[in-house]
Amino acid sequence: MTSQNIQLVGIDQLLLDSENPRLPEDLTPRTQERMIAYIASKGAIEDLMSSIGKNGFFAGEALVAYHNAVDKPDQFRVIEGNRRLTAVKLLLNPALYPNRPSIKELADVANHKDRLTHLPVVIFPTRGEVLPYLGSRHIVGVRPWEPLAKARYMRQLLNAVHKKNEPIKDGYRAVAAQIGSYKRTDYIKSNLDGLAVYDVMDKKEFFGIDGLTEETIDFGTLYTAVGYPQVAEYIGAAKYEPRTKTYAQLDPIGNPSVLKVDRVKRLTEWLYKKNEDGETVLGGSRQLADLAKVLGSPEARQELESGASLEIAYGFTTGVNDDLMKLLQDAKGSLRAANGLAPSCAPSTVLTRITEDLVELLDSLAATLKRKARRTTAER
Repeated sequence: MTSQNIQLVGIDQLLLDSENPRLPEDLTPRTQERMIAYIASKGAIEDLMSSIGKNGFFAGEALVAYHNAVDKPDQFRVIEGNRRLTAVKLLLNPALYPNRPSIKELADVANHKDRLTHLPVVIFPTRGEVLPYLGSRHIVGVRPWEPLAKARYMRQLLNAVHKKNEPIKDGYRAVAAQIGSYKRTDYIKSNLDGLAVYDVMDKKEFFGIDGLTEETIDFGTLYTAVGYPQVAEYIGAAKYEPRTKTYAQLDPIGNPSVLKVDRVKRLTEWLYKKNEDGETVLGGSRQLADLAKVLGSPEARQELESGASLEIAYGFTTGVNDDLMKLLQDAKGSLRAANGLAPSCAPSTVLTRITEDLVELLDSLAATLKRKARRTTAER
């Protein structure tokens, strides 16, 4: 975009974007008044109003808009800069959101309001021509959106660039290329898979989980979880192929019927439902890998579904063997290093006691492993 593209447009000709990915799904109908009220009620709109009221509207940060065929010929929908447009509209007419007295106070002391009646705008012919610019700016660029808004934008872009007769993977690649991240089709897919799961949660009113809403949900945890093939397979977003021991990816964003609602409910509860101590079954995003291993093991999964903690369920997976092997290898390396230092050390009762404790621990560990081995042999 160059300066030749910028036009000064009357404030009354500029409309907020009803397809803004940052607006909540339950904000309906999306009238101009309701969108202004929502944006004014969220975020630090006063800070933005104060800055514009004192310094004016920075021409270098022009709004980006397009003409929608359903609007009047001289009206334009602002697809980039909705918060700034809201701030200006409130400075000129604070009655648009009377619930907060500070908004009227800022409007009363604003300088040069006559200069805000026309704003610099870059106008595109269609919405589709603006979407790539938004991706480069808000997905991989300097002003990233929150994760849920990013995913909604990706869906908009997918709908714009994907042709129905082409494989959906081509659509993912096209979206990735549009936002300047052409190698990250897996990132695009995990976001869109997560959004498909989120849509189920939203329609089911978040399965009645106390405090879980569109505004409180950690969508980043959800799409990261769904990115694990074992989790995706569990909820129906992927299919396990026993012959090749691989996971075939499905595309719930285009075909949400593949998702298993009862299992989406369980996943939602594991990720977000808190007990009386304020803790979830997951515990934290670092445990997502453990959750994936549990869901990839029928025995461990059954334990988790029966109400066992993630830690206990994880004990039924082969992952615990990997963890034990790593710990033993690390301990072996440390003991080898300690053995090399021993000839040079000054003897002490403390060192002797620690050595004896290690011997007892090793004996106990060896005995436990032998008992497990005998039990496994007997069960066969």
